[in-house]
Amino acid sequence: MVKRTLLQPHQIIQGQKERKIAQKIYIIEGQKFLHRVVFVEHKNFMEIITTYLTTKIIKYWRDE
Repeated sequence: MVKRTLLQPHQIIQGQKERKIAQKIYIIEGQKFLHRVVFVEHKNFMEIITTYLTTKIIKYWRDE
């Protein structure tokens, strides 16, 4: 799930400092979840800081 969210995110938003947050909506057992992966993009790799699922999609989703 982490790999899929990083490679095919629905959205990437700017986090604090140089951190970015990849976000992707998943439907699990009929319920919508937002998977958030907080990461730092380096020259040759991505450093994952944390990852979690939440049902609070409206709180974190950014309309562009």
